[in-house]
Amino acid sequence: MKASLRRYYIQRYGDLYKRAKDIPLDVCVYCGDTRQTLDHCPPISKLEFIDVQKAIKKGLKFILYPACNECNAHLSAKMTIDELGPTLKSLIQKTSNKAAHFANKARTVLDRLDKMQGRPDGD
Repeated sequence: MKASLRRYYIQRYGDLYKRAKDIPLDVCVYCGDTRQTLDHCPPISKLEFIDVQKAIKKGLKFILYPACNECNAHLSAKMTIDELGPTLKSLIQKTSNKAAHFANKARTVLDRLDKMQGRPDGD
């Protein structure tokens, strides 16, 4: 979507989007990382394909979810479960790998501290 068209849709329909209720705004709802932005659902880029007035009459909610930049970029224009599924699976795997990497680093640091203090491994 061209930037000028995106600006038009945000200007025209931006006030329809409301922050998700009962969700902490400081963490990404997709991966738990620190929130850096808000994700528009449905995506702004899909509004050109939606009859917005009809969608409103049918009860479609326009929601802003807290998201990190990485998740927001990966999910950018995906709207259906079929579109989201593989992307979310990939993000969850990446987050899991990142967590495992940092856990290994923490164990290494703790092991070094133990050795510096003269404690045997694993105690």
